[in-house]
Amino acid sequence: MGGGVGMSVRAYLSQRKRRSWDQVFFAQNDQASDWFDLPYWRKGVSGSGCGLVCYTMAVNMLAGTSHTPRTMYELRGGSQGCWMGSDLTASSTIGQLEEPPLTHREFSQRHFGLTMGTLRNLDFGPTEQTKRAAVDECLDKLRKGLCKGRVYFITRGGGDCFKNARDQWEYHERHYVLLYRFDPRTGTYFIHDPSGDTPQAIALHQAVPYSEDDMRRVLGFRTMAIGWMAKDA
Repeated sequence: MGGGVGMSVRAYLSQRKRRSWDQVFFAQNDQASDWFDLPYWRKGVSGSGCGLVCYTMAVNMLAGTSHTPRTMYELRGGSQGCWMGSDLTASSTIGQLEEPPLTHREFSQRHFGLTMGTLRNLDFGPTEQTKRAAVDECLDKLRKGLCKGRVYFITRGGGDCFKNARDQWEYHERHYVLLYRFDPRTGTYFIHDPSGDTPQAIALHQAVPYSEDDMRRVLGFRTMAIGWMAKDA
């Protein structure tokens, strides 16, 4: 399946370059940072800032910038800006401001030359066969997009399940992770999960390798939502 994707020399060299993205990582509740206690949505950046942190990592990867969650927070208008979470997969402006900020889609294009879009939520249908077909289709789209340099924001409401580097599955009330790389030779996906507070916990959520079975487990949630970001064509 995933390991069967062909790759040209040019694509391989590009993939090698993207391995440096393994180091482009922030944790939303890193207690040594200057952003974890910023006011943001309901629980501050430490409790509600996974979307902000994933967005910052994605911009740095694709645009070559060196933003931190704090500088991105300030650039987007601080606690009065639009809520990063929803807008990663729905490009709508949150809040009742007299002069609402740009949506993430507009903001990303204007400031960084990046395009954002969405994948449809998975329509599983009534049977296990239709569910498998929907997951297969989604995985195919993700592989192709990752090999072209796209990154993906993945979330689900009502209880997320993502794993750490110890192959332990963790549950969250609602959470964003960043899917940013696929290795066609091994069929391995790589995810940055911005949870974790201590250095040891943070290390378990950086550049976490996912097998195809792992991805199928993640995509098996009925209410999955996926947004993407890429350089403008």
